[in-house]
Amino acid sequence: MYSYLGIPLEKLLQIDKLNKARVLAGKGGMNKRITKVDVMEVPDIIEWVGEGELLITTAYSIRDNINVLMELIPELNEKGVAGLGIKIGRYVKEIPHDIIELADEIDFPIIEIPMDVSHRDVISIVLDEVIEEQMRQLLKIDKFNREVMNIMMKGGSLREIGRKLYENIGNSLVIYENLDGSCEIFCTENINKNLIDKLINQHVNLSYKRIEDESDGIYNESIDVIHGKSIKRVTIPIVIEKVEYGCILIWLDRKELTPLDKMLIESYVHIIALDFVKKLSISKMESRYKMEFFDNLFSEDENRQNKAIERAKTFDFHMDKKHGVAIIYLNESFQNKNTSLKNSNFNSDAISTLLFIIGRISRISREKILYVDKSDRIIILYENDLSEEPQLVREKIKCFCNDVLMEALREFKKEQFKIGIGRSYSDAHKLNKSYGQAKFIVEKLNRSISGNIIHYDDLGLYRILGFDGIRSELVKFCNDTIKPLIEYDKMNRTELLNTLKIYFECNGNMKKMSKKMFMHYNTIIYRLQKIKDIIDIDLENADNRLNLEIAIKALNLIK
Repeated sequence: MYSYLGIPLEKLLQIDKLNKARVLAGKGGMNKRITKVDVMEVPDIIEWVGEGELLITTAYSIRDNINVLMELIPELNEKGVAGLGIKIGRYVKEIPHDIIELADEIDFPIIEIPMDVSHRDVISIVLDEVIEEQMRQLLKIDKFNREVMNIMMKGGSLREIGRKLYENIGNSLVIYENLDGSCEIFCTENINKNLIDKLINQHVNLSYKRIEDESDGIYNESIDVIHGKSIKRVTIPIVIEKVEYGCILIWLDRKELTPLDKMLIESYVHIIALDFVKKLSISKMESRYKMEFFDNLFSEDENRQNKAIERAKTFDFHMDKKHGVAIIYLNESFQNKNTSLKNSNFNSDAISTLLFIIGRISRISREKILYVDKSDRIIILYENDLSEEPQLVREKIKCFCNDVLMEALREFKKEQFKIGIGRSYSDAHKLNKSYGQAKFIVEKLNRSISGNIIHYDDLGLYRILGFDGIRSELVKFCNDTIKPLIEYDKMNRTELLNTLKIYFECNGNMKKMSKKMFMHYNTIIYRLQKIKDIIDIDLENADNRLNLEIAIKALNLIK
């Protein structure tokens, strides 16, 4: 995450051989850290310098044009160069006042190197100090890593591991876990836990994110106002296989993060990711067992149902409650949608995000649910008290599903979900009916009914048409009514069946049809007459209209 430690520039001037060096300008930047040193022999050095570098020079190459520093110093500062050491007296008698003012303005240190100190001495001193400091810090990091790994090997909790980081950096921090929405809070006397909990709800990114660049150093800085005081917050994601599963939030309420703090955090992120991997593996294993429980519970086989009921307590399924099933289904257009995410990953990313949203909202609303993902859908088993009225139960689950949908739409922008909700039953052996009802909505009526959230009781005529026992009759009914129209459309590449659908949607109002279909009124009249001729039916007859409208609805169910 942070590629260097180095030593502060001000510490360099405390070393015996350099204690006669003077800061000519840029005193505000003396806390910059040196990681390497180089000699500036030519003024066009900008392409070869880097962050943390101390440049030293006799100024020989710029003796005739010292003002070149007016352009060079801002460029060096932008590249992160720590400072410029110049030997004054031999080639340059003094640094012009304009250059001093510029360096002071941007806090870029200019240091006068004593004439009796050679470049070799400066380089040797800097490298010795940097290596010594590096060794001290690496030993501290190694000690920290061994302590944290020891906690993990003994089965220590996330809180124990987090406390070790808190003790080392001293600032308030939170470890947030997307898997179950849990967090561990460690705060100083400057911030209380309730305040941090509120800030978490406001600021934590509440979704799984796929990060295409998995390189270290991805972190964000922002400002929180706490007790009327602006305090910087650093957010560091915890990434596993390019997916963000959590983050560390650190408030700089006591001090700025030192390079050592930053390296400890970098090391800690990798260690805590191991803990998350373990939890992720357990979660996936539990999900497989839960899916088996769902499959047995929703089976038509009574033996399998009983097997699931025997294991009900394992999954916190209460037999003395009513239960119903809802299915959140990803439409095909959503699965294939071209997004910034790679198409091969998109469906799994969407499912992961939805699972997280469902878990979070269920915790906030305190709804008692079980849920599991299965390919292109998420199956939810929701619980209610036996005493609750069916209407109240229906409204509660629809409200819950709407909360999920609204948050999902903030992530995915467009409404590409269909949520089917089955009836609630007090008898667990009847939950296969609830599952079948929800499945019927998302699979058979996905394109037939508008709206994202549909309860089985709101289906109207479709509840009758969807009855399995009449499928053969529906096929015959469609053949007797609209099959000639379907065949004509196929042979002539026309859209007369769609015209008939819109005819019913507009209640036979041809002006509305013309507007909706962007067609001339006379074209609508021609099409309707063509329909009458093909199927040999009078649209003025109410029974004929009813038969055609039912046939169109039935067609979606028998395809």
